Amino acid sequence: MYADTNALRAAPRRSLGDRLRSHLAARLAHFRARRDMDRLLAAEEHILRDIGIGRDEILYRRRLPFSEFIL
Repeated sequence: MYADTNALRAAPRRSLGDRLRSHLAARLAHFRARRDMDRLLAAEEHILRDIGIGRDEILYRRRLPFSEFIL
């Protein structure tokens, strides 16, 4: 007759500090990935071929905004 109250409870809310730490960690990872891509762009073409990645792919991922960035 009555709904299970445990099923109706929302997931515990994360504190502001937890959300801020999570956001900053994601931003830092994004910054590091972009820095690494800049280093790859400075590499010679034969090195990129050995790695199996093209300069165009690096440039494409380098232009992605933070919200769409895939590591």
